[in-house]
Amino acid sequence: MQITEFKNQTFYYSVLALLTCLILYNCYVILTFQEIWGFIPILIQAAIIGMIITRHHFAKIILKIWAVVFLIVGSVLQIILQGIEDIINQNEMDFIFYIVTMINLVVGSAVVYFTNKSVVVREES
Repeated sequence: MQITEFKNQTFYYSVLALLTCLILYNCYVILTFQEIWGFIPILIQAAIIGMIITRHHFAKIILKIWAVVFLIVGSVLQIILQGIEDIINQNEMDFIFYIVTMINLVVGSAVVYFTNKSVVVREES
């Protein structure tokens, strides 16, 4: 049977902390803005946490897919669409939005990089 092993414990706990913070943020959004669609990311993030904790053999690939789709591609699309909207409507640029989105992009890239470098799938002995 194959298991996922994190060679870097700092990265392991950082990913768990990141996912937990995102779950808490989505709970805040649901409670504050009655945004029912916030349950979808909560379910996805909880499933990833469950896979990481149980060392499921798909945890590495799911973590990479999640980081690429939701952190990297999502951030790039947000930057592009907000930039287009700012240009079309001649809005003043909201630099805080762009900074936060760039941080998401950097975090997503770091998750993919460290997942490739420090997470292995091996046969359980």
